[in-house]
Amino acid sequence: MDLILNILKYRHYGFIYINPRLDNNQRVGYYGSDYFTQGTYNEDDQRRAYYYGVVFGGLSMKVVFLGGGQWGLFPLKMLLQKEHVTGIVASVKDPLIVREGLKNRIPTCKIVDRHEPQFEAFLRACSPDIIIVAGFPFILPPKILDIPIKGIINLHGSLLPAYRGPQPLEWQIINGEKIAGVTVHFIDEDIDSGDILMQAEVPILETDTLKTMALKLGNKGWRLLKDTLARFKKGPVQGIPQKHHLSSYYGKITEADRKIDWTSGRMAIFNLVRALPPYAPAFSDLENVRCHIYRLRSVTSKPSGMPGQILCQPSVSHPMIICTSDGDVAVFKYTLSGRNGRKLSRETANDMLSPGSFFS
Repeated sequence: MDLILNILKYRHYGFIYINPRLDNNQRVGYYGSDYFTQGTYNEDDQRRAYYYGVVFGGLSMKVVFLGGGQWGLFPLKMLLQKEHVTGIVASVKDPLIVREGLKNRIPTCKIVDRHEPQFEAFLRACSPDIIIVAGFPFILPPKILDIPIKGIINLHGSLLPAYRGPQPLEWQIINGEKIAGVTVHFIDEDIDSGDILMQAEVPILETDTLKTMALKLGNKGWRLLKDTLARFKKGPVQGIPQKHHLSSYYGKITEADRKIDWTSGRMAIFNLVRALPPYAPAFSDLENVRCHIYRLRSVTSKPSGMPGQILCQPSVSHPMIICTSDGDVAVFKYTLSGRNGRKLSRETANDMLSPGSFFS
């Protein structure tokens, strides 16, 4: 039959049309109540339109995703496979989320700040049943909170009410916690203070790093999010109010937070180093040189010198050894740079790391 397959849904669910006989160079359109975009047609578009329009029909939920960084990328990829995502919002500084939206031909809104008029207009045009947030760098304005019918939920990397704030996982590792966690909760006008929908604990092992813990929490968080969405599809969902008197808040990690204090002890330094990403690592200064440290471990339980003192110069056969207040640590991976930020060669760097020198 030479006709256009029209999948018409109620205004609440928008309208999708495709022509199954068009070749790949022609167009497919996606309509919301007030929003329209076009993309190149392919078979995935046809399957998506059929799947959402025929299989889900009126029972599907229109999901809009607000996210950022690696914390937001994994749940977004899973949502695109499992749910009806009708819109994505990300910071203009976040290419990961934007790229994923464009790759999947999902209407994507890039914003500079939360007060942009197009932010609210885009969300209203998507007419979502529910908004899902993960790693979004902006606090949502109050006028946004009432847009989705079922509410706005957030995937947060801690056991709320503890460790509210933008970098909960990093701070849990820095503070030496043995148990981390992930929470799915409603978003309200405050920061990470909405009613809790689901939670799960995840142990922090001594071998864990920020990367391994992010992977663990991401997988656990997606399972919680999937179960939470299943509850919403069955009917109204209520959360459990947080115990606000037990709450704690940690802000963004600053340069001062990343500076190693050699008097703080081996475990505190070890936790700081493994808690930070490679693009913003822990560091210590030696005269006019900055040493970024990416990996170390404890080697003795008693100090062999003064805190910050270099005990052993690095070489091909052995690591650099530095003294702390309660023992010595071996540094296995590091880089050195001058005041201009340019990396120094290994030969130049090693000449500066002579035994008896002190990191400040």
